[in-house]
Order: sequence, then C-alpha cells, then structure tokens
Amino acid sequence: MKAKKNWLQMSPLGVCMVIFLSLTAGCHKEKMGADQPLELVKTTTDAERHFNRGRDYAHSGDYEKAIDSVKQAIRIKHDYPEAYHALAGVYVELGRYDEAIETCNKAISVNPDYAGGHYYLGAVYDKLERYDEAMKAYKKAIDVTPDYFYAHIDLGALYFKLGRHDESLQAYKKAVSIKPDLAIGHFNLGSVYLFGIGHNSEAIEAFREAVTIDPNFAPAYNNLGVAYLRFGFLSEAMESFEKAISIEPNSPFSEEPYSNLCQLYARLGRYKEAIEACKKTVSLKPEFEEGYSNLGLTYYKIGRYDEAVDAFEKAIRIKPDSVENHLGLATVYSDMGRYLDAIDACKKAIKIKPDFPGAHLSLGVAYDGIGAYLLSIDSYKEAIRYKPEWPDPHYNLGTAYSRLMRYDEALNAFKKAIRLKPDSDKAPMVYFNLVLRPQNKVC
Repeated sequence: MKAKKNWLQMSPLGVCMVIFLSLTAGCHKEKMGADQPLELVKTTTDAERHFNRGRDYAHSGDYEKAIDSVKQAIRIKHDYPEAYHALAGVYVELGRYDEAIETCNKAISVNPDYAGGHYYLGAVYDKLERYDEAMKAYKKAIDVTPDYFYAHIDLGALYFKLGRHDESLQAYKKAVSIKPDLAIGHFNLGSVYLFGIGHNSEAIEAFREAVTIDPNFAPAYNNLGVAYLRFGFLSEAMESFEKAISIEPNSPFSEEPYSNLCQLYARLGRYKEAIEACKKTVSLKPEFEEGYSNLGLTYYKIGRYDEAVDAFEKAIRIKPDSVENHLGLATVYSDMGRYLDAIDACKKAIKIKPDFPGAHLSLGVAYDGIGAYLLSIDSYKEAIRYKPEWPDPHYNLGTAYSRLMRYDEALNAFKKAIRLKPDSDKAPMVYFNLVLRPQNKVC
C-alpha cells in the first residue's frame, strides 16, 4: 500500500490580502503626519509662511529644509501645536523617532486639547510597536475630539493587530459614521469582517461600498476578490483581482492580486497562466516570499520539480523560518526520490515549529522512502500526538506497520483512520488489505 499524502499535497492554498490601510501602517497614499490630518494654513503671518514653506519642502522630500522652515515658524510662534505636529511627521520620515515623540509632547504641552498631537504621538508609538502607549494616545485624541476620523481608523487597526476584533469593528463603524463618504473606512470595516470576524457577506458589502466611493481603490478590489473566494465565487474573484491589477498594473502593491490570481489559476488547472501571474508577482517585488512559494507549488503540481525546488529555495532564502516552504521543498524532494534531502528539509521545519503535525507526517513519508519504517512510525506517532483526529498519519502508520508485518498494529491504525474518515478514498484499499490479512498479504 502506498503511503498517503504528504504535507504539501493536503495543504490548502493561502490567499494574499491587504488587511488594513492605516496611517501608521504606511499604506495610505499620503505620508504619515506630514499630510494628514493637518490642513494647509492659508493666512500670511511670518510664522505661517515658514510653516507652509516647510510643508512644501516636506512634500518634495527635502526634509532638512522642511525642518529648518518649521523650526523657524516655532521660533516666531512658540505656541504653535500644528507646527510641532508637522515637525514630528518629518522626523518620522527620517526615522528619528525619539525626536518625533519629544516634538509631539511639545505640541501637547502648548495645547493639551490639540487632538492632532495626541493622535500623532499614538501613531509614532504604534510604529515602534509600543502598543499600550499608542492606544492611550489614540484614545486621548478621541476624548479631545470625538469625531476625529483618523484616530478611530488607527485605533481600529491597532485593536486588530492585538486580536481584539470586536473592538476593531466598533472603531471602524464609528469612523464610517463620521465620514461615510471616505472609502478607507469601509475598506477597513470590510477587512475586520473578513479576516477578523468571518462575516463574509458584510465584508463584500463593505468592499463594494469602498469601490463605489473610489472606483480606483485597488486594495479594495483585491480584498473583495478574497471575500468572493470564501464563497466559492471564482469568476467574481478573478474579475476583482484583474480589476485591482488594471488600476495599478506595475505598482509594488500589485504583487498581492497577482499572487491571488496565481493561486486561483492553479486551482482551476490553468497552470500556464498561474506561472505567468506568479512570475509577475516576483518581478514586481523580488523579495516577496509568498510569490516564490506559490510558484514552487504551481511547478510541483505540473511535475516541473527542478523549477519547483528552485522556487522554494528562493522563498526560503527570503524567509528562512517559514515552515511551509521547508515542507514544500521536502514534498518535492520526496516525489523526486531525493529522500535524504526531504528528511533534511523536514527536520528544519520541525526545528522551527516542533508541534506542527504536517512536518512530522512529511518526515514519515521521507523515512518510508528509504525503508526506515521504524523511524517513519515514530514520525507518524508524533503527527498523531499533535493532531489525533487527522486520519492521514493513521493511514500512513498502518502502512508502515504492514511493511514490518506487524499486522495487529496495522489493523488498529487502519481502523482508527476509517473511523475518523469513513468516506476516505483509502477506505476500500484498507478493507481489501484487512480481508487478506489472514494470509499475511498486504498490498
């Protein structure tokens, strides 16, 4: 009896998604702090002229001149919180975070009710992963100005990062109620529904609203496609991914919908198109690990093993701690008959994540390949220990026992596998072997 599935054969395809657009995440089209939520000052005092000149320098990327101009504005007008806010934004662009925090605190000190200072202080803390301080600052901004749209937006993103999905949902609902005509609020609301709470219908509704408001909102089309996939609406998903690509065909963002198209084409058996989409993904973003991983999986499915190995190795160079890529490589090696290489790849995966059952299953398959059945039995038992209700390692365990003519133990393993999945395609073969057991014949 042939050993059953290895990890790659049973692993579901992942999906590439843009989860949230947030000022702190750096995904929004406008630069953090230097553009939002400050309004351009239109009066003509000396301080304001320097301030506006500094903003112009910041927009053009001349940050040192921007700093000089905004500081000149502050020298003229000491109680100028908006100038401190803008100066903090420039410091962030330069990676000078301590100075950004200090400058935000100065904005707050000259006007404790200036919500922008509290908000941007939270944004800097958020970027530095100082989440407790970020949350406190966002909430203070909202206390000062309850309808502060961007504070609700970034607070929602922070809640999501912390796994507090219900609170994230409420933050985005509040943002949408404040500015229902801004697409970003609907987009983020849909993202919580889709990736946090699992309400796919509500997610589709929110993403549709986002693209209605902004028909050129490529990330919303991408996530709409992901939502359609959840329902199995493959044609609608493909249309959404293709729309996202048509809006931004060569931008760094487009690796997401191209990657999703790659997986969708592969799912439909359109492997040539899948390979083209995967290659486009990594051409747009050469360090996009998932692009190489999907390319490796696609090559594997059509038996182009050498190219699959090359793709998985590139993915591993980019992300050495990816269990999935090591197991993908192990699967290809096993199918090539390179069992020792497969064993090495599986052991690397287990070192990264010792309790991952798929890694132990694949290691068992590789040991079977070299006839090391005692070692494969140990591996299948480890897979069962971490995932006892998974039938695959029970089937493979029965096969290994049968190779050693330990028929009673094989019988118990097969029975367990059939109890777990009576409708398995392996059940008839197992039954056939059990019938032949009195003659000590096992296929």
